[in-house]
Amino acid sequence: MKTRILPPDPMPIKDPRPQDYNTANNTFITTNDGDRISTNDDDNIITSGS
Repeated sequence: MKTRILPPDPMPIKDPRPQDYNTANNTFITTNDGDRISTNDDDNIITSGS
């Protein structure tokens, strides 16, 4: 039986992080303390996005 020679590993991706598309595409209205402003039904108020 022959020994298999594997190719070298690919170069790693620098700083791999999954993108959070929902948060990245929305601008939430916040207070000066960073708290999100929401409606009476606890829905966040956004200025753009989906």
